[in-house]
Amino acid sequence: MNDPWQPSPEDIREWARNTRDPWLEQPCADWPLALAWTRHENALLELAADESCPSRKFMLFILYFVVGHALHDGFDSVPQPVIEGFVRRADNYENTDLKTWQDRCWKVLRNPATFQYQQWCGGDYAEIADWRYGGPVLLPAFVVQKGTTRSFGTTSVVAHLC
Repeated sequence: MNDPWQPSPEDIREWARNTRDPWLEQPCADWPLALAWTRHENALLELAADESCPSRKFMLFILYFVVGHALHDGFDSVPQPVIEGFVRRADNYENTDLKTWQDRCWKVLRNPATFQYQQWCGGDYAEIADWRYGGPVLLPAFVVQKGTTRSFGTTSVVAHLC
């Protein structure tokens, strides 16, 4: 991978299918943020739907984060029509997790007042909060809402980024 901040869809696929632990084996700091900004929606959807992909849950988290971040910033990062097109692409997949993601997306897009940051950007909907290690995973700092404190084992982190 030449530039992890501008990976190609092939780079994303190769990394996702060949990593043993997507949370610990990342090509750069803030890799989830880099993926969210790539706009390679087809690759993200494909990998989140692939039951054999070791990074499937990680990619599902990225899907939720992309939509959640757009809602959180009032669609400044990604215009609402682009997000709606992204969500519509999930029509091409039969995966239950993607159908759930798509349903939640349409509901929150119809009623943005129901948006909950932790559900969308903090991993709750992607079910990663207790996915590994018997507790919260090591989430990048940007997924924790600004001003909140999160505990990771014996370490507490106060978020300053979102």
